[in-house]
Amino acid sequence: MNTSNADQAQLKTSDKLQNKYPYKCCRCGFCCLLISCKISQQVFGIKPSDRCPALVFDGDKATCKLAESKTISPLLGIGYGCDILATAIIDGKKYDYSGLSEDEKRRFASKRKSNSLFVIETEKAKKAKYGT
Repeated sequence: MNTSNADQAQLKTSDKLQNKYPYKCCRCGFCCLLISCKISQQVFGIKPSDRCPALVFDGDKATCKLAESKTISPLLGIGYGCDILATAIIDGKKYDYSGLSEDEKRRFASKRKSNSLFVIETEKAKKAKYGT
């Protein structure tokens, strides 16, 4: 089987991303609900705190319409693992979001969609905000 350089680069990127995140992605959409990615900011001219128009839900499963592009999808890392570095606080308890069960993640994402969840500023948000 002969693969192009672009295909080989994409496979290497996929392998790196799959090994980087210990918890699998369950498509809850919480990461995108917290902060819009740089690609969506460029494409739609939105701020990091704005809701991304490419984020759509079918029940409790999130989908990124930008990720339908084979060139953009690997850049976003969607499906390779839960990459969020956030602490959620509900009823005074702190939770490391990435280590939660799929059901808990979907519950938290649902609360975030309805704006009833307070979240401590994420590392991702700090980088976007302060460039560190």
